[in-house]
Amino acid sequence: MTGYGYEGTLNKNESNYDYSDLAIKVYPDKAKDPIPPKWGCLIHPDECRRILFLGNEPLVTTRGTQLENFQLKNWIDQTVLSFGQMIEWDIYPRLWRHRPSPNAIGRTDLDPSGEIEEFAEWEDRYDYNPTRSSKFLVRLRKKNVCAVHKWMLVSPWTGSRFIDLRERMVAKFREGILEAVFVRTPWGGLAPNPVGLQAWRGMGVGGGVFPGAYEIDYTTGYDHASRVPMELKDAVLKYFTICVMSSYGDGIIGGVSNYSTSVGVISESLGTTMSATSAFFGARIKQLSDELVDWHKKFKGKYTGIKFGVL
Repeated sequence: MTGYGYEGTLNKNESNYDYSDLAIKVYPDKAKDPIPPKWGCLIHPDECRRILFLGNEPLVTTRGTQLENFQLKNWIDQTVLSFGQMIEWDIYPRLWRHRPSPNAIGRTDLDPSGEIEEFAEWEDRYDYNPTRSSKFLVRLRKKNVCAVHKWMLVSPWTGSRFIDLRERMVAKFREGILEAVFVRTPWGGLAPNPVGLQAWRGMGVGGGVFPGAYEIDYTTGYDHASRVPMELKDAVLKYFTICVMSSYGDGIIGGVSNYSTSVGVISESLGTTMSATSAFFGARIKQLSDELVDWHKKFKGKYTGIKFGVL
């Protein structure tokens, strides 16, 4: 960018504090609206400058340059995404689009070119095993589901559609589990609703196993900034403060661990032996790091969940 000589995510000069770019991941059908929806601002740079960095609001470096609000905003956004991936629980919305069938050109159901939206991400389709449950059931790979845009049972090879399961979906969003029980028989609705899966099994050959695949489009993350729990926001703020203080401590006076001045008998002390606890802002970084470790012990399981393996 002009004036800096380089580009990059952290140096992208934008100031969209409505975060409409996140809202359209929750409501992708409104992406082209004249007035897009707003997701809201989870953490504003001024919160950090005037509260967390009290006494260091300008954030001026050794060269006299200053960390601008747009740079802090980008850093905050990167930290929120990183923290969500660490605990395997999305905070900012992410739109997942299933990959097309092997013989398809692409996602032509979304765009004639077959491409998905530039703000969406690819995800593989899900296997359908008719012998595992008495109902259509799937556990999504990503968590903190906030919206399901498509759930279709299709042929795994041709992509031919069998049943639209979203119309009969019962979702457990927090657990990322989708269920569908009340589905009519595929060949004509001749039986009552509850016998859908059993009738579907009956269409198979031999053991009643008819192969299929689930095509699912969905969004993870919170549908609005106001719905993010305070315990999550507090942890992200601490993580962000550690990151900034670590970099800024080196930037304002690199290679110096401590500096002190006595007024009575004028004296000056400068320490250059640096360590994890002997560095600029080292004490506060250590304190916040310990608090984050404690947070992970108390809350990480609440979001990530407990995983079991079979030996």
